Amino acid sequence: MKKILPLLLIALSLFADANKLTLGAGLYSQTQPYKDSDALNLPTPIIFYDNSIIYARWTRFGLYFMGNKSDDFSWGASLTLMPRANCYESKNDTMEDKKSTWEGGLALGISKEKFYAELLVLHDILQIHNSYIGQVEVGYEYKLFKATLYPSLSLLYQPKEFIEYYYEPNNPKAGVNIALQTYISYPLSKKTALFCNIKAEKLSKVITDAPIVEDNFIYSSLISLIYTFDLN
Repeated sequence: MKKILPLLLIALSLFADANKLTLGAGLYSQTQPYKDSDALNLPTPIIFYDNSIIYARWTRFGLYFMGNKSDDFSWGASLTLMPRANCYESKNDTMEDKKSTWEGGLALGISKEKFYAELLVLHDILQIHNSYIGQVEVGYEYKLFKATLYPSLSLLYQPKEFIEYYYEPNNPKAGVNIALQTYISYPLSKKTALFCNIKAEKLSKVITDAPIVEDNFIYSSLISLIYTFDLN
């Protein structure tokens, strides 16, 4: 059932009523902070859809259960599901393999004109790190020539169990990461666009002090091509 749920949400998003559906594909890259580790390079689908009932945002999916949408101010509370790409295959006996997972939980978002903010509380539904995480993100939309940018600042709370599984510190405890990122959409035609993401995440001190960790940051990027369908 856990593997079927993401596919079910994608199928619902394709058949529900909304004005636009954006599909695409790209390459996602993410550095790993571990010693002697290689970056992850993963092909990824891109889906954007929102009909005020269900939504898809890149590879994150959700179902609204409360909210209101208007031109001036919108807010929504939803159940949400998203993948976590943290994974590492150990090359020696100094550390265990780290597995990626899916996390699900609650999201509360607000937007006013070009400002937006969101609170996420997620749990590991595959019981890999078997803990909760919390995230607060604030951002702003603005235009730069033909491109639209969505820069944001995030605070990511990671409990002791999460940090202990992924980073094996000598004294495991909770920590807070800080991340800066921006999405960039650049139109190539009326229907197609180049869609990119750039992110830098500063790891908490409890992580950077861990013996298996050598970098203070995780860097990630996405480059993709997307196409928007009119559903009217």
